[in-house]
Amino acid sequence: MKIIKIFIAINIFYCQINLASANEIETNFFNLNIQDYQVSHNKSQIVIASTNNKNELYFSDRALNFIKKIRFVKEKERFEELQQESIPNLIENAITAKTFILDLHHALNGKLYISVFYYFENKNSCSKVMIYEYAADLKNSKIIFSSSPCINIESGFHEISGRLASDKNNIYISGGNILMDIYNIKYPRSDICCIKFKNYEDAIGNTNLYGSVTKISLINNKFEKLTLGHRVPEGLFFSQNLNKLFETEHGPRGGDEINIIEKNANYGWPYETLGRDYDNFDKKYFKTNFNSSNKFTPPYFAFTPSIGISQLNEISYDHSFTEWRGDLILSSLKDKSLYRLKFKKNREIMYVEKILIGKRIRDIDIDNENIYASTDSGEIISISKSSRTVVGDYPKSDYDWSRCAIDRNSIECKYKLTESKNMLGQIKVKALNMLKDITN
Repeated sequence: MKIIKIFIAINIFYCQINLASANEIETNFFNLNIQDYQVSHNKSQIVIASTNNKNELYFSDRALNFIKKIRFVKEKERFEELQQESIPNLIENAITAKTFILDLHHALNGKLYISVFYYFENKNSCSKVMIYEYAADLKNSKIIFSSSPCINIESGFHEISGRLASDKNNIYISGGNILMDIYNIKYPRSDICCIKFKNYEDAIGNTNLYGSVTKISLINNKFEKLTLGHRVPEGLFFSQNLNKLFETEHGPRGGDEINIIEKNANYGWPYETLGRDYDNFDKKYFKTNFNSSNKFTPPYFAFTPSIGISQLNEISYDHSFTEWRGDLILSSLKDKSLYRLKFKKNREIMYVEKILIGKRIRDIDIDNENIYASTDSGEIISISKSSRTVVGDYPKSDYDWSRCAIDRNSIECKYKLTESKNMLGQIKVKALNMLKDITN
């Protein structure tokens, strides 16, 4: 009997994890169906990558050592777990390290790329970021990139970034400026070891990742550092339509940026930023110019105040969201929203539409029918176009003012004089209003 009860309890728990909760959100053009799937515990940061198959995703809890492949069963509002694989321990000499999965990316060649931060508590060991190339079956993998210099930090791994994107021949990775204390704007940071450079300029010139965007060839795995001057990148996306590589990053206290990556460009940090300094800013090392982008490559677009900018993606020209085709979709952490970025013909941003989701969105991916978003509370959100459309009707409160022009004889449209505060004035106003009603 106890075995049967345990079996029933396990099945009930499994169903609760796999069932979705649904609601609907109105946008300027159509309604969106929102379905939340709880895929891990509610303190998880989830990263995702869509496959070539409809309604299929890879996902990983960043702090746990696995990748899962799932399929959403929309008509039943649940998902099926297709496969689970652990990240193999390929570190030299099989030294045990803590692994933090930074990003997942499914490339045009059908392979899955994973950026992983290997952290060693032993300060004499070499902590680093690596990129794995996985075959479609998740069985075979190889390392195609390893970061330098060796670092060892006590603070959170979110500053490292490790976001991935790809075009036909290359994989791209973004690196946070972990070599310096980004909150105090000084170098070197107090909790880092293993760096043997003369000064900050020497260090940033000799890293192949940190504070930069780097390109790795999918043909021969050779890497090339493309840019400098990045603070904390939170998104990286290559637009096939625009043939451009976009990067997003957090500014200090505001000034979140969207950048178009250009070879050999410097995007300013820590010398310039559109944000402002924190209270504990140390002015001894860098003379940072705040609210400035005069000397370095300016951002393509910036948000002030900060939205907690994260990942971005693109609505394809064959997508079911017909009115959004060709637009960029941007996610946010602090604002708990998606943003739709509409272009002019010259590819400048014409306007931005905010769509409140209500959860911290860490990652997004898009197929031909849906937008998928993942949260910092262990969820994957499936966003599809609703068949029920009410957009186009003016809200009643917006045109109530015109009612009396149509029905001027209604009781509500009878003009009444404002009553006076003193007794004599009130008698006078009531008499005038009575006379007005008689004459009408």
